[in-house]
Amino acid sequence: MPFWDAMTTGLTPGLTYYYNYRAANGSGSAWGARKMAWLMGCDQVILCGCPLAPGPYVGNHNLGGFMADENVVEDLRAGIEAEPEWFDGAFSMSGWTETILGAPDEKRKHRD
Repeated sequence: MPFWDAMTTGLTPGLTYYYNYRAANGSGSAWGARKMAWLMGCDQVILCGCPLAPGPYVGNHNLGGFMADENVVEDLRAGIEAEPEWFDGAFSMSGWTETILGAPDEKRKHRD
């Protein structure tokens, strides 16, 4: 597993582990977090609050217009689509990411 024990190497006080892995490929922080969770030993990951849909999110927040730009959203989606080897074990609660990855079992049970 590509990590260093930061406490013993003295890299940064208070930092327990540092993963020396570039998780993002232009696919956004949520997809990078999905990969990091796997590297840390999680078999399943459920993405919440990252539908990758254009427009403002909760509370009409817009991250400075970032997610309102459809080109940005398309680039983030393309980054995820380019890595189908990471789809297994990944689920999403809403939006485009739910469409491509599927919903977690508990959510599907409540819909049926």
